[in-house]
Amino acid sequence: LGTNGYLAKAFDLSPEAFVGRKIGFFDQKSELSRFILEFLASSKATASQVINIPIKDSIRNYLIGVQKYQQNSAAVAVGIDITEQKLAEEALRKSLKEKEILLQEVHHRVKNNLQVISSLLDLQSSSLKDTKTIELFRESYNRVRSMALVHERLYSSASLEKINFAEYIETLACHLIQSYGLSTKPIEIKIDCQEVFLNLDKAITCGLIINELISNALKYAFPQQRGGVVEIRLKCEGEQLFLTIKDNGVGLPKDLNWQAPSTLGLQLVQILTQQLEGELELEPSQGTQFRIKFS
Repeated sequence: LGTNGYLAKAFDLSPEAFVGRKIGFFDQKSELSRFILEFLASSKATASQVINIPIKDSIRNYLIGVQKYQQNSAAVAVGIDITEQKLAEEALRKSLKEKEILLQEVHHRVKNNLQVISSLLDLQSSSLKDTKTIELFRESYNRVRSMALVHERLYSSASLEKINFAEYIETLACHLIQSYGLSTKPIEIKIDCQEVFLNLDKAITCGLIINELISNALKYAFPQQRGGVVEIRLKCEGEQLFLTIKDNGVGLPKDLNWQAPSTLGLQLVQILTQQLEGELELEPSQGTQFRIKFS
């Protein structure tokens, strides 16, 4: 009669002493006993389960498989010791959790550093008198703030890899409304965005593009307290994303070459679109409408 030498050794028994022992050899209240007895009483032909078995004052993890045969008059059980595998999995989970915490802390620190920079820019601009210089500081402040918002979203995100960009656009739009004092002007920002998740690089790049185009619209499209609407749309069609920034303002100057602009804002839009490997189009409309396609 054959015996399982490994299991006999685990219980400090000789192969001879192991022969003839019944299921009662294990504690009837043990997880293994309950599993086997429930299986024998059921109509199942096979079953398997990971079970913790106390052996030599320690807990071992076994993958137990059982099968009935001879018209259910007998059964065989096979156990594989997967303790080392379970320990390795737990160590891997712990390591992954530590890395997630570290990455979360990195995003938190980057966000804080960017907020410090934007606060310094805001503080410095408050002591300036020249209107053009103040505007330059505000533009820089808004650019830094748009990047900080991405890290802020990633810090509070479950994945730490991607952010809900539609929610980010809502937050960025609210910031720009406050920055340009639109609460006292008849300008409305409408947002129509599908739920799209972008990684860090694409989110920062798209955020800067939106910041530039919305800022341009708010500064130049509606002169002399003229009212109007600025629209932000983000659509997903298969693998392609389409970002549209549109206003119903006075439009771009006729002598402006938007494909080779001299202004920093549009230059940034061109450069950032190239970073996305996207396509930038100025579409005919009442006012100004930029459309960016990328994947």
